[in-house]
Amino acid sequence: MGSKTVTLLKRLLPYDPPRWAQGLKNIPRNLIRLSPRDDDKVGMINPWNLPSIPKQFEVFIRREDAIGAAISGNKVRKLEFLLADAIEKGCKHVITCGGIQSNHCRITALAARELGMTPHLVLRANIGSESDVGCEGNVLLNRMCGAQMYMVPKLSPYLSELKPRMEKLAETIREKTGEESYLIPVGGSNTLGVFGFLTVFEELLPRIPWITDIVVACGSGGTVGGLCIANHLTGSKVKSVSS
Repeated sequence: MGSKTVTLLKRLLPYDPPRWAQGLKNIPRNLIRLSPRDDDKVGMINPWNLPSIPKQFEVFIRREDAIGAAISGNKVRKLEFLLADAIEKGCKHVITCGGIQSNHCRITALAARELGMTPHLVLRANIGSESDVGCEGNVLLNRMCGAQMYMVPKLSPYLSELKPRMEKLAETIREKTGEESYLIPVGGSNTLGVFGFLTVFEELLPRIPWITDIVVACGSGGTVGGLCIANHLTGSKVKSVSS
């Protein structure tokens, strides 16, 4: 076992689920902090003064992107569990997928590099090859951290196209290098990733009594899924709404 692997294993933190989640299956053993959180900001909810809101309503906003450094936002919550699992399994490569400007892919690439793993991104786009991708937005950041990018048609479905391509890529990497890859689905949304937002709900619990609705954008469904599961398990009466 190399010194880098030992160092990473030391960064793993035991995960102790809240009492109301201890009956779940597939509870992760560890997580790894990827964003140096400011404890004073965790759970912080700020007033949001939107125009045209009726007087009887109050709207607040929770800024997941403001709790730490560049690797933050809702994506990192899932990655803290997923990449801890990758470290435990001794993987040297991380493979994930998404749209050409995917925030999830960009943050996964940055986090993988921080942990000494090589990121591979299978990206949906109507582009012939990587040389035609350009250097705009998240693609520039992907290039800056040395992520390997592979183009697939824009409308490629996950189960029938993206997942098999990722599995084939992992097989190719294993044949060429003898190293294992860790596969992460679209948005990091699976049974491990969902624990990221059970954690967020736990942070919100002290403020739940005066919140009636939680509204969140929905992409791959992991954020909404975690919040809804936690809402049910805690017996909370908050309504979770996604768009």
